[in-house]
Amino acid sequence: AGVLPRLQRRARRDGSEIMTVQVDEDAPIFSDARLLMHSLRRFVDRALDEEGTTVTATAVVEGDCVRFTFIDSAPALDADRVASILDGDNLLALAQADMEQLADLPTMLAVRLFRALGGHVEIASSEGMGTRVVLTLLS
Repeated sequence: AGVLPRLQRRARRDGSEIMTVQVDEDAPIFSDARLLMHSLRRFVDRALDEEGTTVTATAVVEGDCVRFTFIDSAPALDADRVASILDGDNLLALAQADMEQLADLPTMLAVRLFRALGGHVEIASSEGMGTRVVLTLLS
């Protein structure tokens, strides 16, 4: 709940939209709230960098987990780029990276941060579907 108002303000400013399907605001999350909010914002910011993007956000309790899902209408990421974002060791290679990889740095850092909080990250992207980010955190 604390993340949504900030994301919605940014989306409106950039001509984009955040739609919420379901948000369980009473989900019991035992984590560093500031770091969790920063990580969640970073995943959505990646999509909002494309003007006119729609992001659908959900946060639901499933058993002993809270699952955050973000589905966006931004251009799809190719499989190599998704693998690069999810590969924690890639941060070390960024000194020799091209500009596209450097643009992915905030998302790569968000992946590492979310994992450091004990979470699991899945990213799938394809033409026509956009990008789907599923973040799972023990509650």
